[in-house]
Amino acid sequence: MKISEEGYTMPLGRSPYNEPPFPAARNAELLWIEYEADVNSMISEIPEPLKLAEDYPVVVWIFDAPQSTGAIYHEGAILIPVKYKNIVGHYVAYIWGDLDQPMFLNREVYGWPQLLCDSDPLNKIGNHVTGYIKRHNQTLVELSLFLDKPCDAAKEKTALLPDWLQLRKFPHVSANGNSLRQVMHTVVSDITIHSFYTGTCSLKLRDSPEFPIGKLSPKKILKGYYATVTFDLPLPKGVWTV
Repeated sequence: MKISEEGYTMPLGRSPYNEPPFPAARNAELLWIEYEADVNSMISEIPEPLKLAEDYPVVVWIFDAPQSTGAIYHEGAILIPVKYKNIVGHYVAYIWGDLDQPMFLNREVYGWPQLLCDSDPLNKIGNHVTGYIKRHNQTLVELSLFLDKPCDAAKEKTALLPDWLQLRKFPHVSANGNSLRQVMHTVVSDITIHSFYTGTCSLKLRDSPEFPIGKLSPKKILKGYYATVTFDLPLPKGVWTV
């Protein structure tokens, strides 16, 4: 195969995704809660050389992104605030989505540790929005918000940072080899907020045999939000490799 004809990733004959920027959200619905969690539990999830950014809350989100066909891509994540040198951003400790193409993109390019979840779009009744992340029919995340009022996103202080910091790790392929570890810095671009609401909220994280996420449960819930957004995921930048 000619290099000029190779796809961006394997299988080279038909890549599951192209080179970023990737149109991650077009009028997508984003439901999220910001809260305080146990410091030691957060630190236990953060790999070196990243450090906990203690002045920022944890974020859990559930995200429904319409696709070109009109179908919905369903995703959820637990985000821990971290810092590397002078950069502060989100570290994706856990992430789930119901399609394999975004999963490959997120794992291979950005280093986000995504696994598949069940398809379960946001449930909306009146001004009440509830989202679930389920895997193998087991509920891991339950996030609920009653939309009390619209708010100005530019004036509202939230923990949704534009920067993302992730340790992307490729395991070694020899008995005594070293794994490749890279800190990836991603800045979400071309963000348009179409609507923005805040309200009373609740969050439950449930342990499973695969995911010990209960330790990241809220000690204190700060704020909850619901927004419709459009944004792109650009190519990340490797800022540290060992």
